[in-house]
Amino acid sequence: MRGRLDLHDRELTLSDLSGAMFAGRWGGHLQLNYQPDNPAANHELTGEFAIGQFDTARVVQTVFHNELASVDARIDLKAAAHSRGSLPLELINRAEITFTAEGGPGVVRLRAPKQDSLATAAVFGGAILLSPELRALGRLLKKFAEMPVDTLRVAGQRTADGEVTLQELRILSPQARLHAHGRIAAGDEPLMERPLEMSFDLAAKDETAVILSGMDLLRRKPDDDGYRPMKELFVIGGKAGQPDTRPLYDLLAKAVVGSKGTWGYLMRKVQDEVKKPKTPPPKKTAALPPP
Repeated sequence: MRGRLDLHDRELTLSDLSGAMFAGRWGGHLQLNYQPDNPAANHELTGEFAIGQFDTARVVQTVFHNELASVDARIDLKAAAHSRGSLPLELINRAEITFTAEGGPGVVRLRAPKQDSLATAAVFGGAILLSPELRALGRLLKKFAEMPVDTLRVAGQRTADGEVTLQELRILSPQARLHAHGRIAAGDEPLMERPLEMSFDLAAKDETAVILSGMDLLRRKPDDDGYRPMKELFVIGGKAGQPDTRPLYDLLAKAVVGSKGTWGYLMRKVQDEVKKPKTPPPKKTAALPPP
């Protein structure tokens, strides 16, 4: 990290900041003003920050050492901050921040729920061929496990109490398009460990559209870009660093087993099928010679 520090009577300025973080180069500037006429909040902080081509996978693995990142790409991040307070820690904790992040190409991973992992693996690997719907589900699992993306964009803001609002999340891949918005709750935990709530709108084309259409999950008419939207939105929860994708997989399970199906219910059915003893084929008897 390097930069220039200028200190005047009521002003501190950090300029020409530069350094490296998560394999990306960053820079920015920061200004702190002392305002004695406002004793309740006698300091004002303003600043801008940018980091180019940082590695999202490193961010997640810094917090969750054994987890693969849901988004693995090189990202350009820009942010602007403003805060008022009396103590340095208060200025940092109550900073209001607006930000944008854009990047790609990369990989997005929509991980299947961990419950009944043997059954999930059986469907994923095509070992269980109970129905055309399950075979289609297996193909979708493979696509969601490692989905190449061309571009992605996130825009949002952080409020003074620490809540993060994601006004836009857009992911564009050759066969799928995700639009979303949501929030990361305020709290004392690190950002990647806080509760997440995101509402997703998924659209598909090409082979992914064929699979989802066969499961009766897509609208008939494509949009101007050739993507066909799903009939239902789905909401993902969990934590910012570990999203809970069960609502999406519950929606897929309903398409396989009916309107009352859930992912857990479907996996129990598959698990029962995996455990069934295989009936050996009947033995062939040798034909007797004619008398």
